[in-house]
Amino acid sequence: MGIAADVGAAIPLGAFASDGAKAGLSLGATATMRLTSVLGVYASLERTAFPVKQTAAAPGDGTWTDMGVGAGVRLWVPMREERRLRPWAQIGLALHNLDAPIAGAEYAVIDTKGLPTIEGGAGLDIALGSKQVWFLRPIMRYRRYSFAVEAPNATATSRISYLTFGVGLVMALGTGNATR
Repeated sequence: MGIAADVGAAIPLGAFASDGAKAGLSLGATATMRLTSVLGVYASLERTAFPVKQTAAAPGDGTWTDMGVGAGVRLWVPMREERRLRPWAQIGLALHNLDAPIAGAEYAVIDTKGLPTIEGGAGLDIALGSKQVWFLRPIMRYRRYSFAVEAPNATATSRISYLTFGVGLVMALGTGNATR
């Protein structure tokens, strides 16, 4: 089992970027347990903040804050165990809360709490010593979800999607290592 802390840049995609979101900062923590040589499970907590410039969808400048918890499956590329590089991919589901500055006379957010999220990612665990207790973890994640926005005479759906690119530090707990 291993625990990790990571920091990275979050890049808004599609309509989210068109609605005024700019690249932001992502902070996270993950616990991972390897069940077999190639299969494991993870649980994560992440907070991402996006600066927003005024647009039709965001009546004022501010910060969109995305906070979520997730869990899923992680798959390691089969390699010899003594290797110091361990590539992996993951997919999971999460619940996110979005604090968005969409407000004013024309817009009102209907519900941005407990939004179901699809997340996927890939990374590489790099052992930082022969004992393989500490690992450096470059990581990339993708998230996507939707929420309802109420405007005059209409209700619309807004989609949030973004990529995070970061680096983390992993510490192994117990016997074995962070990726066993």
